[in-house]
Amino acid sequence: MPQDDNTTANLDFDQIDYLVQDGNLQVLIEIAKGNRTSKEYSKASGVSEASLSKMMKGKYKPSPTTMRKLTSAKANPQGGIKYETLMQAAGYEVGAIDADSDAMSKNKSLAEVEIRNESEYEKRSLYESTCVSQIYISLAEKGVVFKKNERLEYSSFDLELDVIDQPITRWKFDIVYMSQRISFNMRNIYETIGRLASNRLESDVKVTIIINDSKCYKWLKEQDHSFAYRGELSVALFDIEKNKFVEETYLANYYEGDTSREVYLV
Repeated sequence: MPQDDNTTANLDFDQIDYLVQDGNLQVLIEIAKGNRTSKEYSKASGVSEASLSKMMKGKYKPSPTTMRKLTSAKANPQGGIKYETLMQAAGYEVGAIDADSDAMSKNKSLAEVEIRNESEYEKRSLYESTCVSQIYISLAEKGVVFKKNERLEYSSFDLELDVIDQPITRWKFDIVYMSQRISFNMRNIYETIGRLASNRLESDVKVTIIINDSKCYKWLKEQDHSFAYRGELSVALFDIEKNKFVEETYLANYYEGDTSREVYLV
């Protein structure tokens, strides 16, 4: 029987186990989504598209209840991804907490639940908060006047700033953390660019992708405005050891060849 266009072949046990042991929950959710759009998977699972986007970027750790929705029969998860798979990757003790469990009904803190891979999430959380702090510091040092856009809860970006007296009026940041075990992944980069391209942006809005992998940064830099993206788009490399941004390069401009709106973080 031929597969449906939205059906993805199951991964073998070793492939899934590798991702589980690495705590790479966002990749497993992306696999569960399969060839469907985020909107289609959101509708099928009952999980909001905004939450789904943050999960697939590794910015949000879903509750067991949410993971139950993502792996329900109605959600039709692809690639052989099951509820237990996501629970283990997230670091939950399988069966320790669930939608109908006493822990959930009594609203106990997740800190009371045994977490196996919490260190990976702590690293990501620390990385993201550090990047945000360094963004503020870098812009202040450059004399850029800005204020945080408080409507972030409705955005798929990690940080949005309203910028004053610059060629751009808004600056959006997509903070991508790459672990040591799973770092440069071309598929993830193309998906990130594609997701950003789906946002309709004006000529005075800039997007910066922040990454911590030098190999990925070098590859992106070599593409030299070759992406099918219309907008002010740059990538910045954050050095975790030095705790600062070390380089930034533009990947696209709203008008081809027009660099008049370029504003740099580094």
